[in-house]
Amino acid sequence: MPDCDLCEKYIDPWEANYPLADSPANLRLYRICEECHSALDSILRAHDVHDISGEKTFIEKILETKEDIGDSAKMYLETLLSAAEKATDETTAAEVLDHLLSAPDGVEGLTGSIVKLTSGYNYEGYNIVKYCGFISSETVLGMGVFKGLSAGFSNFFGTESNALGNKLREAKDAAIGRLKEQAAGLEANAIIGVDLDYTMFGDSLVGVIFSGTAVVIEERGVI
Repeated sequence: MPDCDLCEKYIDPWEANYPLADSPANLRLYRICEECHSALDSILRAHDVHDISGEKTFIEKILETKEDIGDSAKMYLETLLSAAEKATDETTAAEVLDHLLSAPDGVEGLTGSIVKLTSGYNYEGYNIVKYCGFISSETVLGMGVFKGLSAGFSNFFGTESNALGNKLREAKDAAIGRLKEQAAGLEANAIIGVDLDYTMFGDSLVGVIFSGTAVVIEERGVI
């Protein structure tokens, strides 16, 4: 079992572990310990930031000291703390957070909603005004995550394992999210020529690789 992605505490195989958040999808691959989950849950349910001063300090310390936390995780935690500050007697931090994430442009760099994707090389109704460069994103899963899933397969009937399919979808969503983050970092608002590949590394790792070209597009004027 890996260490907690936030506090780096060792997670015993018999202990519960949790995703950092259920959405955006790329946050589901971050695994955190029960202590971190409890702190985040307290913040999400809070109506008053003063009620969660200890949990807030705990998360702030992680943001200050952990440099390799990942851009998506960092943005999520910062947005969560901001939501807690805006919570009221009638509105919890979770409700404020949902509002921030569901806004038309989402949280820039976190939801990736401002970056468009296409497997083609142009957008109908838009002009490409700048090419920002080729980008790629990889997510690698250890085959250990598939242990115990063999019952979901049927060698005779080719029955799909829902559990395996869900894991691959999570990896794909995470790779897409990271690709969009890279594009946003280059000040691009679209990615063209998007390509998806699955690959095996030896017999123990499976990789999901997304690639494309980051570009800036502008809507064509209506004549």
